[in-house]
Amino acid sequence: MKIGIVGMPNAGKSTLFNALTAAGAETGDYPFTTVEPNVAVVKVPDERLDRIAETLRASETLYETIDFTTSPAWSRRVAGRRPGQPVPSARSARPMRSAT
Repeated sequence: MKIGIVGMPNAGKSTLFNALTAAGAETGDYPFTTVEPNVAVVKVPDERLDRIAETLRASETLYETIDFTTSPAWSRRVAGRRPGQPVPSARSARPMRSAT
């Protein structure tokens, strides 16, 4: 199973990622702390599988895994900014053109 965590800047994507994976991804109190995606693979323990493996005296038990990925935040207002750079206010941002 693969799960992607996406969201707005400073929404807590890396914090949630760390809570689910214990991977220790960098977090910060400023937007765009995550510049590259965080990736972690977590084993899913299953007591039922453990009992079956024990009963069958299996030499190896293979658990299911979940691949977690966080996506760096992105928006047109802040494209090209580096971590810690100020984000322009909505008033100073250029209006987005409509698709029509």
